[in-house]
Amino acid sequence: GTESTRRLIQEQLESGRLPFCMNSALRNDGIIVIDHPNPDCADCSLSCENAGMSGMASRLLFDGRVYGVLTVLIPSSFAYDKEEQELFIEMADDLGFVLQKINTEGSFLES
Repeated sequence: GTESTRRLIQEQLESGRLPFCMNSALRNDGIIVIDHPNPDCADCSLSCENAGMSGMASRLLFDGRVYGVLTVLIPSSFAYDKEEQELFIEMADDLGFVLQKINTEGSFLES
């Protein structure tokens, strides 16, 4: 179920075994789109076996520093839509900014 999937994802990330989409996003600028099913995603806990779905991933970057990776699973028809990709980039940029603020100033939510 959902809890076992969540534990598997956590174990993979903590052990440094990043999914294919995350590794690809860390090595490349922009958005990575991976259509499913994909043989590179066979052992990935984030993978979706359903045809017609795609993973989108992008670095969470601010001022040249990578703070993480944002990965989502969405219908393939949306993954290739330019407007959807622009919204995804904006979200990744916003999250990168927030993570940078937290990293440099502590939780800005406390003020």
